[in-house]
Amino acid sequence: MFSFGDKSNVIDKARRVLSKGDSSKAVDILKSALTDDESDLPLILEIMHTYLTTDKLNEVIVWAKKGENLSSDASRQVLSEMEDLYYGRGKPDQLAEYLIEKKTEKKEFEEVFNIFREMTEEGKKHFQEKEDRIIANIRADKKKFNQRDLTHLYLLSIVLEGRENKRAVEILFQIIEKNPKELERIIEELRRINQEFFGNEWLLFGLGHALLLAKHDSEGISKIRDGLDRNDELLPKALSILESFKDKSQEVLNYLSELYIETGKEKEAISLIKEFENEEAIKKYQRMIKKNPKNPVLHKNLANVYLEKKRYSESLKEFLASVEIAADEEIGKKVKEIENELPLELDPHLYLSSIYKELGRAEESINELEKAFEIDPTASGEILERLNSTLKESKEFTKALSLKARLITKEGDVEQALNIFKQLAQKEDGLDIAKEGLKNLKREHPHNIEIELIHYMLRIPEEPEEAGQHVDRILSKESDYVPFMLTEYDGWIRAKPEVAPQFLHFYELLEHKNFPPFTYPFALAELKRLTKDFENAEKFYIDALYEDPERFDFILDQLEKHRDRVEIRKIIATLYFHKGEYKKGCNEIKMALKQFPEDTSNTTSLLIKHIHSKKGNKYLYQTLTEILLNQKHYEEAIRWGEKALESIEVEKQGELLLDLSKAHAKIRNYSESAKLARKAWGIDNSLVDQAISVLEEIRENETPEPDILMTLYELYSEKEDAKKGIVCLDDVLKQKPSMADIIVGEYERLIEIVPIDASLRIHYGRAKLLMGDETGISEIEKGIRFDPKKSEEALGALEGYEDPEIANKALFVKGKILTDLGRKEEALNNFIESYWKNEDEKEKSLEYIETLFSSLELSGELIDKLFNIYYSEGRNTRLVSLIESYFDGSKERGEFLTQKIDKTFEDAAPLPLRISQAEIFYKIGEKEKAKSEMEYLLKEYPDVAEKLKDIINPEDSDMLQLLIKINLELSNWDTLSHYIKQLDVKERVHYYEQLLDKSPDNENAIKEAGYIYFLMKDWENAKLYLKSISNPSKKEELLLWWLGEDIQVNLNNIRDSRREILHDMINIAESLERRAQLYIELEEYEKAYNEIEQITGDKKEILLSLIELKIGDYASSYDRLTKLKQTDEVRLLRYFTTLRSRNYGLSLKLLSNIEMNPDLKKKFVSGVLKNSISEYSFIHPIIRR
Repeated sequence: MFSFGDKSNVIDKARRVLSKGDSSKAVDILKSALTDDESDLPLILEIMHTYLTTDKLNEVIVWAKKGENLSSDASRQVLSEMEDLYYGRGKPDQLAEYLIEKKTEKKEFEEVFNIFREMTEEGKKHFQEKEDRIIANIRADKKKFNQRDLTHLYLLSIVLEGRENKRAVEILFQIIEKNPKELERIIEELRRINQEFFGNEWLLFGLGHALLLAKHDSEGISKIRDGLDRNDELLPKALSILESFKDKSQEVLNYLSELYIETGKEKEAISLIKEFENEEAIKKYQRMIKKNPKNPVLHKNLANVYLEKKRYSESLKEFLASVEIAADEEIGKKVKEIENELPLELDPHLYLSSIYKELGRAEESINELEKAFEIDPTASGEILERLNSTLKESKEFTKALSLKARLITKEGDVEQALNIFKQLAQKEDGLDIAKEGLKNLKREHPHNIEIELIHYMLRIPEEPEEAGQHVDRILSKESDYVPFMLTEYDGWIRAKPEVAPQFLHFYELLEHKNFPPFTYPFALAELKRLTKDFENAEKFYIDALYEDPERFDFILDQLEKHRDRVEIRKIIATLYFHKGEYKKGCNEIKMALKQFPEDTSNTTSLLIKHIHSKKGNKYLYQTLTEILLNQKHYEEAIRWGEKALESIEVEKQGELLLDLSKAHAKIRNYSESAKLARKAWGIDNSLVDQAISVLEEIRENETPEPDILMTLYELYSEKEDAKKGIVCLDDVLKQKPSMADIIVGEYERLIEIVPIDASLRIHYGRAKLLMGDETGISEIEKGIRFDPKKSEEALGALEGYEDPEIANKALFVKGKILTDLGRKEEALNNFIESYWKNEDEKEKSLEYIETLFSSLELSGELIDKLFNIYYSEGRNTRLVSLIESYFDGSKERGEFLTQKIDKTFEDAAPLPLRISQAEIFYKIGEKEKAKSEMEYLLKEYPDVAEKLKDIINPEDSDMLQLLIKINLELSNWDTLSHYIKQLDVKERVHYYEQLLDKSPDNENAIKEAGYIYFLMKDWENAKLYLKSISNPSKKEELLLWWLGEDIQVNLNNIRDSRREILHDMINIAESLERRAQLYIELEEYEKAYNEIEQITGDKKEILLSLIELKIGDYASSYDRLTKLKQTDEVRLLRYFTTLRSRNYGLSLKLLSNIEMNPDLKKKFVSGVLKNSISEYSFIHPIIRR
């Protein structure tokens, strides 16, 4: 393989070459000596050194890897050599990466970490990125990592140490998951890392987790605890780790439960505590309760644990603590089950009672308290306290009150015990208990009068006579107890009114003398009232007042509570009469009847009885009269009222007279009613309002006579109520216009008092107008000036006059009022009517009309009226404005207006109206009429062209010629040209000529006209116009070239121009044949065929042969032509087909038979000769000569 010495000689030679600076040649020498066996190691090591001298570290690594593969010894020697090179060259990153990988494979993790630590930051970053890429490519679904995978996973975890400890741990656990046998090595690695980075929570968690996997529970838990001490925010992670081992280790279970307790995770803690023995569970629950005493579940669970151990008091105490926090029916069910198992001890029953109380089961709670009292009567105080607590939250039922009475009696509080027995007595199921209790109480306290009185009170319903004897005996000796007895007995009667009859009998048996004044008859009166014996009740109330008149208000207060009965109200009234307070008694009667109208008959009888007994007191008479009046017994009211007058002084008759006035009004005796009302007011002017009320009621029911109205007016005058007085006067005036002079006088009198009252002025004005005095209108206007709000009233005052003079003058004022009210259309109608009927206000009416109509949406009727006014005034401009304001574009309104113009002016309408009429015709779609009218106007009045232009839609093709004429008149050349171009080409010339007559220098028109003449083949005019263009465009130059002018043109432009011209010629061509020829010229054969289909005979065949000729189908063309009549046109076409098919002889033969211009024929012959030079010998001899 090489020709010089052994490998050591090669190395020497390479070194000599290297010493001269040629490292590349040195490497080549060494490579040439390689034999691919273990003996190559010295050469490879030398190559590595050679590359190192030139800093080619990547090459060094490449050759190191080649050396590794020679043998295991070679691999160790290469690694040792690389370590020397690494340290000798200052620890470069490239060599560090090599060493890290190799030492990772050997699991020398500490050395790996030390080498990595020495790398540059850039190198570390690059290395981590590289390892990340490698790891990312390891398939996640692998069942087990291979050696290469493990190397890189370990390598990346070491790289991440101290930088991303969490991720480093995650990678190690990936290894454990796939390769569980690596667990011990990973534990050692984690121990090393924890020493290196002491106190890092993620590393501690990782080590703890790994130790738990290895079943080193104590140490594992210790490490996790240390991690939490460093960072308690990682609690969820710690819990997650521990949760996975709770079923495998009692030690973990214990620590996890403690951790849950410490961190307040009660739900989780409870789920674990179930796994512990009772005593341990109790301790844990106690710890949890200490941390969170308000958690009902903890108390409940602890109670259940106690219950399992039959520690009832402790269990019930915890159950109570739970329900005090939150009611729980499940606890209720559970304690109910053990209720009969409880020992005969005080505490369990007290706890159970409190539990039932908290659950709202008061009856069961009290049952337990009864048991407690039976077990230990000495605990009555504590039991009473709990009973009171229970009763606060529930109704006091019989059993509870019975127990309470026993407890209180035990405590020695007789007064309170007595009160409870009274409460019991009022309950249906408590009376017997109360009786028994009082019997015992009486026996224990034989000298207590209150107990004795209550004891006999309860016996009254069954034994009233015996009870009466005993109570009479007691009261005869102990009169001080009468108030107590009356109060207690009265209270019980009111609580149990069904016993009132027995108590009445009991009271009737008692000695009156044993009672203080007033009390005995009052007690009987109340009992009579309760038993609905109202007549005797009234008698006893009066007897009580005889004994003590000062107690009148007391009795009244008692009766006030029962005003809901008519009998009580009548008793109150009778008591007032008894006292002499008739007015108050009568008021009570009135109120009773309002509340109980059905009792009127009895009430009137009561009043009549008292009238007879009291000799006709005026209040009684008046009240009776008023009641009869209210009940519509008007004749009876008048009879009793007139009787009453006899007994009342004249100066006090006012109110009664007024009542009589009302009664007479009700029976339609209005004159007498008014007379009595006036008399009442005369006696007492304070009755003026009531008198007015009577007369106003007459007025509401029927139209009163003028004298009654004048009386009412006087009453209002007395009150200085001018407004209502005015209304009365106005009503009189309406009834009796002949009284206008009197009414006017009254108005003038009122004006002196209130000179600026608007209503007064308006009514005064109306009265004057009714007298035929036109100055009334000015008075009405004054009223509006005084108060503009009276406008509606003023309008009414101006209506309904038969005198045409007044009615007409009122129109203008009404119009002004309506304008101010915003009722513009009504106002306008009034002004229109005023315009025709009120000569004095004609001009002013017109002014208002001018102001109003523009702001209204006018009807046809109103327009008609306004049209007539403006026509009458000769206001044509105003008529136009009126038309514009009314016309909305509809046909209906348009026809109405045009007919109105025709009818009014009889075909002699002035110019502005004719323009308006033309515009209406146009806008309602009658274009022919519009066009005719506008053409006439344009012809006769050219100055109207601008107005006509504004009428027509500039895009309306139907009016195109009229638009042209208008714009021609207005010299709008650009617009005019725009419209002319919309005409057919032939029609355009005429208008271009007219345009050029008015504007000879209009180049655009010249160009267009010249081009049109060209298309029409009027070459002379075309040339004339086109040559006059001062600055011709390329198009005009081409046209002139076509017309024979010597002008240089571009051939491409000629071709494009030709196509454009042919298309424009098609547009003006009139015959089908001509259009078909032009389409053939343009080679638009499809369009040509469309035209040809409509042609018949030889002309059609000629055109078809022409298409065949153009497309090169010469044979078909020639055959078609030979079948036709041989005209010069047909022969010429045959000539062209033969010429194109290079049949020159036949071409010349055909040409010789065609009659044509000699010069042109000569030109065609020379063309044949030119094309047939190569076939000249075949030409016919005659033609050749």
